[in-house]
Amino acid sequence: MQVRGGWLRGGVAALLLGVALVAGSSPAQQEITAAAKAIEGKIMSPFCPGYLLPDCPSAEARQLRELIHRKVAAGESEQQVLGYLVGVYGASILAEPPKEGFNLLVWSLPFLAIVIGGVAIVLITLLWTRRQRLAQSAGAEPAAAAHELGREASNSSDQAHAALKRKLERELKDYEF
Repeated sequence: MQVRGGWLRGGVAALLLGVALVAGSSPAQQEITAAAKAIEGKIMSPFCPGYLLPDCPSAEARQLRELIHRKVAAGESEQQVLGYLVGVYGASILAEPPKEGFNLLVWSLPFLAIVIGGVAIVLITLLWTRRQRLAQSAGAEPAAAAHELGREASNSSDQAHAALKRKLERELKDYEF
């Protein structure tokens, strides 16, 4: 029972201390922290491949986050901090490659492919429907003639069926008991 009460009191004290620290930080400090976090979100971690800097749990990543925070606190702009990091680690540290040169082509290629594919689909559809309309208009007379032949074949089929039915009835009369 005492252990729970001590744990509860310690948790409440930690919570109150956290609230006091957050409430005690100045608006300028909050802006610096927000700006540093915004820069961190644009950086890939050189220590944890495939992770953004804020997601990397390594001690080196924590040091790099602190360096970014110190540079922002010293008054450096986002572009200055990013330029420094690119100078030290190379352009691969940027989470979003710059949209210039070859990177611009890589950024625009998927959109260009979608547009070209859409135009191709529309053109192919128009070509198919146009061919179908031309075939229907040119083949309207032969189609009508084929329909008449089908009707005559149906009539002769009905006559053959009636003849077979009469023959069956005659034969059944001959074999009646």
